[in-house]
Amino acid sequence: MNLAVELLSNTGYIMYNKALARVLGVNEAIMVGELCARYQYAFDSGFLVEHDGWFCVSRDDIECDTGLTAKQQRSALQALIDRNVIESKRMGVPSRLFYHLNVHELNAVFDEIETTRCDKRSQLAVTKGHDIHIYKKNNKKESDAHASKFVTTESASANTYGSFKKPSVEEIASYCADRKNGIDASAFYDYHEARGWMLGKVRMKDWRAAVRTWERRNCTEKKERRTVLE
Repeated sequence: MNLAVELLSNTGYIMYNKALARVLGVNEAIMVGELCARYQYAFDSGFLVEHDGWFCVSRDDIECDTGLTAKQQRSALQALIDRNVIESKRMGVPSRLFYHLNVHELNAVFDEIETTRCDKRSQLAVTKGHDIHIYKKNNKKESDAHASKFVTTESASANTYGSFKKPSVEEIASYCADRKNGIDASAFYDYHEARGWMLGKVRMKDWRAAVRTWERRNCTEKKERRTVLE
């Protein structure tokens, strides 16, 4: 094969989600991407259904696909386990390392990413909406020492991060009823109440956005179940 073609082929590169890497780390994002690909392969082959959502892949195969050494894999895996994104255990004879994706927590990580993006957009909008004021002190000596100073309105930071108001079960139920998504409002409330209404390490800003994430996840899971039954 032509060397240039081989080097430019997508098989010669590692792909990972950059937004995920900013939250979890580069090696962790690579590991998640590889395990998600293996998860999809196991699902398509029927292996996932036979093993209650668990799938296996060797460290050698992961290293071959990603370039991550066994040590880097262990470190990345432990970080993902600590975030409750991935579970692992040994099963079978001879024993093999099996993995399980925690879809709820993986969605929570992406909620965290989306919340951060929304915060940045809001902060940018507020900053653009206020003029930068220039002033000079009347005292001549101070004016000579400090020709001018720039100050921004103090309301920017106050308006950017509004305090989060925890919803009631009734509010969640009403919102879910309006969207006709069939989400159990009590289950949603209990899940986030147990986590202090945090999305990973970030405080939740919009519980309605979190509901919509559950909605999309449930839709995907229903499609997968229908595919298995067919």
